[in-house]
Amino acid sequence: GSTAVAGANTLFVANAEIGDTLVGADGRSYSIASVATDASLALSTAYEGKTAFAAAYSITRGAISTNLPTERYPEIAAPYSISPASRRWDLLSFAGAQAENAKTSATQSWGGVLNAALLSGEKVAVPAGNYPLREYAASSTEMTLVTDQTVDVECAADAKFVGTVDLPTGVGQIIKVLPSSDLSPTNLNQTFSWKGGRFDFSALNTPDTFGVSIFDIYKLFKPKLSEVRFYAGTGLYSDVWGACDTGVTTHNCFGETFQDNSFVGFYDSGIYLSGDKVLTALNFVGQSASLSRNLFYRCSNGTTAKRAYMNGTYTDNDFLECGRCIASGDTSDSPDGTHGNGMHISGGSMQKTQSWPVYIERGGSCSVKGVRIQDWGRQLDGDTVFTTASSRIATIDIRGADNPVIKDNNIQQVDWAGGTPTSGNDQPAIQLFHYDSTDGCTHAVVKDNYIKDAQREVIISQYCSDTLYEDNIYIVPTAGSTFDTSDTGVRTVFRRPIERFTKTEDPASIAADATQTIAITATGVRAGDIVVEQSMSRGSTSTGVDQCTFEAYAGTDVVDIVIRNVSTTAANIGNTVFAVGVRRA
Repeated sequence: GSTAVAGANTLFVANAEIGDTLVGADGRSYSIASVATDASLALSTAYEGKTAFAAAYSITRGAISTNLPTERYPEIAAPYSISPASRRWDLLSFAGAQAENAKTSATQSWGGVLNAALLSGEKVAVPAGNYPLREYAASSTEMTLVTDQTVDVECAADAKFVGTVDLPTGVGQIIKVLPSSDLSPTNLNQTFSWKGGRFDFSALNTPDTFGVSIFDIYKLFKPKLSEVRFYAGTGLYSDVWGACDTGVTTHNCFGETFQDNSFVGFYDSGIYLSGDKVLTALNFVGQSASLSRNLFYRCSNGTTAKRAYMNGTYTDNDFLECGRCIASGDTSDSPDGTHGNGMHISGGSMQKTQSWPVYIERGGSCSVKGVRIQDWGRQLDGDTVFTTASSRIATIDIRGADNPVIKDNNIQQVDWAGGTPTSGNDQPAIQLFHYDSTDGCTHAVVKDNYIKDAQREVIISQYCSDTLYEDNIYIVPTAGSTFDTSDTGVRTVFRRPIERFTKTEDPASIAADATQTIAITATGVRAGDIVVEQSMSRGSTSTGVDQCTFEAYAGTDVVDIVIRNVSTTAANIGNTVFAVGVRRA
């Protein structure tokens, strides 16, 4: 094949430039190396198809990205050959990229190039490399402002956008998406998808009172971020109070997806979900986010949902050394009434949380299930742990909610166990409380949780009603208080799990009308616990066994089996297995 292309009645000079892409009659894409006349141009690589006359062709601005892995895009058959549906434009092909490439890393500023790429509406590929951000392009508050363009970006894993100390004071958002119309069925085609890459803002100076949000997204249908690493520094909340506010903030969106991302060192939240303060599930906005397999490390809040955001699903996320892990609640400008209906948290872990691992206000029909929570309610100073808590902090604290469910969670103080609780500053595992003094939780179910070494097991406000607290296992700490029944709400039902104990014994012969006591070791059982199951499996020698009755009584770390011979003759019941089931009172 040849690199020469000849045309008839074509206008190559006005419509083609070096670096543009020609899609030939063979369906392949070729980079244009030069434009000689209106009727002739040259390709960078030889034409691979058969010579054709009066054949269809097209010319598109910009270069085709070659930074895409072929295993992900199997339709790539050769350099510059890619199906139109999967075409992505390399960031380096947009206006200003060549000029930035010619600079040193100390003077490069890729904000303008990024702005051009996002406003193009094209699919964009970002190759590996560092892309310093030093200026804003859209206004005094945003580096990039996207209105009605579709955003679809895939970054190489080592593509890193770096916020520099030169970022001007006043920049509040790096990438802001603000459509010209409210979210409705008429604008569902505008999409936002960002996959891969890194945002490193650890060197950022404090720009203003509120700090920087890297992504600020409004009124979109199902925006998605995946496999992105957001980094603001490894110190507690970046050790620069006010430098980097949030990784991603959404406002009035529907169906956001956050998957396999990491957020490190943000002083407000890794992810902040904001509703529109309208308390209905039918207004189409501020609801139905899905967060799965994300990591949050040393953020003030891992993720926050406020202003009547509803129906969030949190699955298998991990939180380490955050101030709070998942917070959902009212703000000063929220309306009165139920907030955050349908917030569901399942799986994952929350470790070494300084404040509440889970804090939900007014979250009707919310649930916390199958979460591993380890160590909470202590203050950190760098890597130093203060053992005295500053206030009462529970791992799961739900206030003023209807129908909450707390089930199958594993809650333990491990490295932070111990410490003597003071009045009002103890660390319960679970708290069901009231909002606005009298608005307590109703119809809560707390079931099948394992709790170990919490200073208190559960607190249920007197303003809560119709609570079922059933089959939760509480391992009492060496120091600290235990279950508190002084403030347990209205119509609260407590049902402890049944614990089973057995012992094999060969009792001595029992005299007529006499008793004999068999002691079964039952660690953790207390006097006043209820024996709800008892059995006696008789051995091979059982002379007079049918003339015996028995009863079981719980004591401190023991269950006594009292066997009575009601006959007038001696009885020998032989080698026997005794079994009891005890429900903790």
